[in-house]
Amino acid sequence: MLTPVSLLTRIQMSSSDADWTTFCKLYYPLVQQWIKRSSNQVEQNETEDLVQEVFLDVHRNISHFIRHKTGSLRSWLRCILHSKLTDLRRKQFPDLVNFTELQELIIASSSGAFEETKLYEDLFEKACNMTQVDFTPSTWEAFFRTQIQGEDPQSVAQIMNITRNAVYMARFRVLKRMEEVLDHLLG
Repeated sequence: MLTPVSLLTRIQMSSSDADWTTFCKLYYPLVQQWIKRSSNQVEQNETEDLVQEVFLDVHRNISHFIRHKTGSLRSWLRCILHSKLTDLRRKQFPDLVNFTELQELIIASSSGAFEETKLYEDLFEKACNMTQVDFTPSTWEAFFRTQIQGEDPQSVAQIMNITRNAVYMARFRVLKRMEEVLDHLLG
């Protein structure tokens, strides 16, 4: 989907109702689709709220947007959405970063430009490498098997000869550290 440059320019300059209506008709369904793809845990009423928050943020900041190349507006919208999803998850689960959401965002971005997908993959890999060195191999393995590979915590506990609670604690500690690393990398 290409945004006519003239529409983008008019929105940045005058913000007429007709131009915003056209812009919303183009991008509202796309943002809804991204939300549904990136997180199956978002309720329908939360989806509508998130879309509204994204467009409110776009309205507030469109004058600062600089179009670098084709697809940069979609990338900017995805960044705003990611921020809103992260805020929502932090409100719902203040002690955890939703690692699955980050993975799903990486997968969802594969429908976009290759460079953007590569950026998310590189960010994910760098965050994992920076986080892994802070933990013992068994702590990392418990985290990796349950959070990344999606294995059942009870099964992992039995295989690793540790308690299920130890698996949950390992996952929590790594997720907490991963959140700090991602905040540092994105900050």
